[in-house]
Amino acid sequence: MNPIVDWEDEKNSHVFLNPRMPDALKTNIEESDLPHLPGHIWVASSGTSATDELKLVALSKRALLVSAQAVVDHIHLGARDVWLDVLPHFHVGGLSIYARSHLTGAKVLAPENWKWNPERFQKLCDENAVTVTSLVPAQVYDLVSMQLPAPRDLRVAIVGGGAMREGIYLLARKLGWPLLPSYGLTEAGSQVATASLDTLRDVPELVPGGEVLSHLEVKLAGNDLIQLKGGSLLTGLATITADNVEFSDPKVDGWLQTSDVGAWDGSKLRVLGRNDEVVKVGGELVNLNRLNHTLHSLADDRGLDSRLLLVPLPSDRLGYE
Repeated sequence: MNPIVDWEDEKNSHVFLNPRMPDALKTNIEESDLPHLPGHIWVASSGTSATDELKLVALSKRALLVSAQAVVDHIHLGARDVWLDVLPHFHVGGLSIYARSHLTGAKVLAPENWKWNPERFQKLCDENAVTVTSLVPAQVYDLVSMQLPAPRDLRVAIVGGGAMREGIYLLARKLGWPLLPSYGLTEAGSQVATASLDTLRDVPELVPGGEVLSHLEVKLAGNDLIQLKGGSLLTGLATITADNVEFSDPKVDGWLQTSDVGAWDGSKLRVLGRNDEVVKVGGELVNLNRLNHTLHSLADDRGLDSRLLLVPLPSDRLGYE
């Protein structure tokens, strides 16, 4: 079953939103005039963090299927695979599972009213002979912390949404978890680079670099910023505020410049960090500049010393906290 999207329908479009989004933003979207883009899916950019502004990425269904086909080829997905989806559908990481199952005919198990529970996740995998899933680093941390061994039928667990901590990765592999660390972004329709299946033959000493998938070209711009070109990139970006909607296409000559700094040897891509004041906490981007502005405003309102600063500290579970 693939109940999320009719992938062959190139006329109708969809908007997927986080149900925890502030009501004011939901109202803005309902009352906004998004560009008419047939056969598209709108999802929030992972960089959206303001309460009075929302950035929606327009991805064509065709672009998402291009990305899905590259992943299918990279990890050899087929009709006999069984997915366990524990990621939200309003996130491209969860949504893309259904594009991949559409191409292969694989079954997708998506528990209703799911709330992350490591032991239940392991049990669902075993009970349903799950062969493939997608996780974020915080979930891997929880599995390792509870010393849960990998389910017997699981052959691939794609890990995205943030960098893997080396110690956690190695502990998870020793517990049998078949982790394939990946790098991706909403604007690219999901994965850009993913570790190869060959890295599962033995436990490597380091977190493996990702092989750039077949549908994308990569190059490094000034300051080693990662640039991408290919058929899975966004059509455009809508910035929604209380006053208006601005639509733009950030690509230049087909190339999308990211805010990620990388090392690229023509085969493997390693992401070294971000070039702006943004860090990932539990797989979600947090804008430090905006948070510090809010902190200073709260301090001023309460007559407190405003010489305060929020800084990101490394966290094995969340990436940063």
